[in-house]
Amino acid sequence: MSNGKRNEKTLIAQDEKGTALAIRVSQYPSTDVIEILEKNNPGSAGRILEMVEREQAHNHKVEINEVEFKKTESKRTWGLQLTGIFTAFTLCVICLGTGAWLMYQNKDIAGYAALLAPLALLVKSIFTSPEKRNQPTDRP
Repeated sequence: MSNGKRNEKTLIAQDEKGTALAIRVSQYPSTDVIEILEKNNPGSAGRILEMVEREQAHNHKVEINEVEFKKTESKRTWGLQLTGIFTAFTLCVICLGTGAWLMYQNKDIAGYAALLAPLALLVKSIFTSPEKRNQPTDRP
């Protein structure tokens, strides 16, 4: 049972004569069915409850594994993002320093290009939403 909710539905229909038909769809048998089984086959209710308990324990293990995997994946993603941010910052500082040095050496056009390129990329990254940055391109 996922998220603490029972996966149970009751479907009700009527035929042409007006006879109602109810069908119960669930992972587990209803109490009426368990009573009938116990009457006809003593000990079957206990076996059914054991089966339900094992199923529930299995579902808990699966959910715990999912949570642990998501924690690990989140830490990994955070580490990659931090590495990307640090690398981008380092490249921008290098480009800005190179541009300033080129301007100091009277290479104005190359200096302005080296200064403006990282600034343009920074402005673009600020105004571009994360959803647009993560969209796949249509290139082959």
